[in-house]
Amino acid sequence: MDTSKYKIGIIGLGPVGMILAHYFRKAGSEVVLCGRAGEQVELIKEHGIRLTGLLDESSSFTEVHSSIEDLLKSDIDI
Repeated sequence: MDTSKYKIGIIGLGPVGMILAHYFRKAGSEVVLCGRAGEQVELIKEHGIRLTGLLDESSSFTEVHSSIEDLLKSDIDI
């Protein structure tokens, strides 16, 4: 599967959502994020996601939303 062809929407910015977003982005997909916590959404918009511990990797995202309605306006594929 060529993941770079897809625009993927991730709903939920907990640990699993952030790991999925990072790795889909790393695989070349365009990723759109949606989370409830306004402060977290703003921090991700400004600084991206950073995974630390066994790894030390980060990624940035241009589309981060706080509502599913806004996420759906982004014309996601998956």
